[in-house]
Amino acid sequence: DMYGISTEAAANYLDDGAIDVGEENLRLEHIMKEKYIHNFLNPETFSDFRRYDFSSDVFRGLELRDDSQEEDPEFIGQWFRRAEYPSTEQSRNPDEYAENLESVVVPVWWDE
Repeated sequence: DMYGISTEAAANYLDDGAIDVGEENLRLEHIMKEKYIHNFLNPETFSDFRRYDFSSDVFRGLELRDDSQEEDPEFIGQWFRRAEYPSTEQSRNPDEYAENLESVVVPVWWDE
């Protein structure tokens, strides 16, 4: 109801063999796929990717893009591990900003 999906469409989705895999075949990848669909564009998705170390076993089909044509080769072949500080942080808190500034591909302290 929350998403405006008809009962018939919901039933068809749940009856699909790719979704209804049965209890004995249910794996983490199935659960995380549904969570990804529900949380699309939510920051929690990025947390899940990091939590499972960007595993293609958990997130089927997840792979690094071939960015060999990009202008900035610094990040090629690496997953982003943290968000950048907003520009307001640099202007409002310059000392802490400078002390804690890290590349977006460096894991945060709890992700090492």
